Amino acid sequence: MDALSALAVLAPALDAALHPRVLAALPAVVAGLGAPRGEVRQMCARLLAELCAVEALRVPAMEAVIRRVLPALGDADRAVWRCGAAEALHRVVARMGLAVLPFAIFLVVPILGRMSDQHAAVRHTVTRCFATLLELLPLEASIPDPPGLAPDLSASKIRERRFLEQLLDTSKV
Repeated sequence: MDALSALAVLAPALDAALHPRVLAALPAVVAGLGAPRGEVRQMCARLLAELCAVEALRVPAMEAVIRRVLPALGDADRAVWRCGAAEALHRVVARMGLAVLPFAIFLVVPILGRMSDQHAAVRHTVTRCFATLLELLPLEASIPDPPGLAPDLSASKIRERRFLEQLLDTSKV
């Protein structure tokens, strides 16, 4: 716990030479989101949010969120994983603020799906996160993809945007 806390505090000031080592630890941080102890899950969520907020680490950290945390949010069999994933997403969105815009489209649909979760903590956390993202969503289309975003994620972003446009289009109702 102390190491996670120290890294969360030091992440914005780390030398670029240490970034590969920090990124190598991302799978362990994501795995910590499924820990049985809530303190560990919260600390891993906080660290992940701090790493996503560091500009030099933003794209690889957010790719880890998209590829590893979002699937955990949909794990219907393990409430602990859903709690950890929901907490991580909430902290990432809150910590990044407007910097989350290039990635917001990836987060909305999985979060929307969990707003009816049987676990009250997951439901409450993703509802707050969804409210924040919904305010930012109109700005998302005008933001270009961040440099270094994987091509498959760029293509996925276009599909997600098209789906959300159809979902939110009230002109045909």
